[in-house]
Amino acid sequence: MFKLIADICSLPYRIGFSLWKSYMLRKKRASLPGFTIVVGNLTIGGSGKTPFVIEITRELVDRGIRVAVLTRGYARKSSNLVVLNPKLSPKPSVRETGDEPMLIFRKLGERVPVVIHKDRIRSAKLASEQFDVQAFVLDDAFQHLKVLPDYSVLLINLSDINGGALLPLGRFREPIDAIRRADLVVVNYRDKPFDDRDFRFGVPYTRMRYELKSDEFKGVRAFAFAGIANPKEFKRMLEASGIELVGFKRFRDHKWYSEKDLRKIIADARKAGAEVILTTEKDFVRIESPPPDIRPVPLSVEIEELDNIAAVIARRINPPH
Repeated sequence: MFKLIADICSLPYRIGFSLWKSYMLRKKRASLPGFTIVVGNLTIGGSGKTPFVIEITRELVDRGIRVAVLTRGYARKSSNLVVLNPKLSPKPSVRETGDEPMLIFRKLGERVPVVIHKDRIRSAKLASEQFDVQAFVLDDAFQHLKVLPDYSVLLINLSDINGGALLPLGRFREPIDAIRRADLVVVNYRDKPFDDRDFRFGVPYTRMRYELKSDEFKGVRAFAFAGIANPKEFKRMLEASGIELVGFKRFRDHKWYSEKDLRKIIADARKAGAEVILTTEKDFVRIESPPPDIRPVPLSVEIEELDNIAAVIARRINPPH
């Protein structure tokens, strides 16, 4: 019954999106002034886009490729074009940039310019003029059909591999068959077994998963909180790592924490007898003056064949003579 209701409710969205996509794919799309790598997904919510952007950018930079990251800066408190420039000081605030662009910039060691604006064509022009880049990595841009990609990477959770309901009742921006538009699919399989027979789309694919980076908090009584797309997964990883979780609080995705919020979190943690308060790196970025009681949990992402993927892209950017 839910599927029938969801299909009926999604019909206007499906028709409107299909007409728009058909129009955009027929018209001349903009080529950016450099090799264009598009990273995105089919659903709303987390699937690993930001970690993949960080890792593929780092790999390309380590190969001597001059890269700029272009991103929209979802949920930021400004709409103007903002640049995180490795040579600029002081840096724009996280409220101007958004949490994901700032996290990308910091995790890359401030070596790569990050240009934040909804117009990726304008962002690319500025990055090309100011930084002489060879390649652009576009975060969350699989549906940004104004731009012609040279290489498209689609992230998808294993739990979504068989598709699902479209917006507004479902989580999918596009039907599952849009996966065939990608040059590479990265399946985020977490701790679930992944049978190659589950993948039936005829597109090259690889796998990725998150892991806790250290045993620093193992056996510690911890209170945790998260305002991300999938807080349940963060909680599961904490528990699986041997942390004694005495409390957990969920907030909406991209939540901006006020001093009042932080005081309440600290009070709840103390009441629960926590020795430490833990949160995600993305949440921690959104706390402009983090209290010493609150610690970010570093997660590592394991992307199978990342070195080979980067090598393929690097050869296309700088073909051997």
